[in-house]
Parts: sequence; structure tokens; C-alpha cells
Amino acid sequence: NVTGSIFFVFAAITGIIANNSGEGAEHTLEDAVAGISHDLIHEHEEAAEFYFLLLLIFGAIALIHLFQPRVSPY
Repeated sequence: NVTGSIFFVFAAITGIIANNSGEGAEHTLEDAVAGISHDLIHEHEEAAEFYFLLLLIFGAIALIHLFQPRVSPY
């Protein structure tokens, strides 16, 4: 389905943007909010890395799907 593939490509692109902005936000948050746990932020970052990688894989598969030649069933 082309719509689903476009969705996953878009999700991967926005995931890249979110991942790139997250590193700066981590340091800003640690400096700005008193009492924030570095361990909690690190745990969040570790979980995000796994799902970011998964999203990139799905996005790459979807991009490949979009450029596959379509074969008519007739």
C-alpha cells in the first residue's frame, strides 16, 4: 500500500529531526530543571535509540517499496 509506505517514510524523516533535537534538549533539561535525574534521562535516551533504529529500518523498507516497479496482475 503506497499510503502506508509514505507514512513510514514521513515518520522516519520526523524521527531523524526529533533525534537530532533531543541531544541538545537533554543538556538544556539537565541544566534548567533542578532535581532531574540524569539516570532517568539516560534510560529514556536508551529506549529512544532502539525505537529510532526500528523506525529507520521501517522507513528504509517503505522507501524501497515506493520505488519498486508495479506489476499489473493482468
